[in-house]
Amino acid sequence: MHRLATLALVLLLAACQTAVSRDENSPYYAVPAGTRLVLHRALTVPADRLDVHLQGGRVLAYAEVNPYHPFCALDLHRRLDVPQTVASGEFTVRKASQEIIQTQRAPGARLASGGSPSFDIYNTVLELRSETQPQVARLTCGQWVYPPQQRHVTVNEMRQALGSVFTLRLPDQDG
Repeated sequence: MHRLATLALVLLLAACQTAVSRDENSPYYAVPAGTRLVLHRALTVPADRLDVHLQGGRVLAYAEVNPYHPFCALDLHRRLDVPQTVASGEFTVRKASQEIIQTQRAPGARLASGGSPSFDIYNTVLELRSETQPQVARLTCGQWVYPPQQRHVTVNEMRQALGSVFTLRLPDQDG
């Protein structure tokens, strides 16, 4: 009986694990530590902000981002009352994770029946490190999605959001 209970527990825990893929075109691909992010031009983070947003290869104000399409945000550790510049350079991914933020209602969304549609925010968070720019914290790429299309952005979608502003180089692509 004890062995049967142990086996059932192992199977239950295995079923709870998130699917992970080795295919970078999969939304289940885990960006590996050691991935490099190369910034090709300086970016300015506005005063009283922690982040700058990119979508379709363009730097945008948060209000200009269409959150229902893949976008990325470069985040700093500290908010200052003056603009901050992130110089061109290279950042290394220390750790990557995927998160799902559940919401109750999409802003401005209405249903004929009067109900409130819900959506989730699917983010891939790349914690960054740079010897020369320690103020840079992370790059978060994601999108807002409704059921049943819920999925994380792929590496290719991240690259499209970053455009020519950044190059994302996986460890096996360095040469």
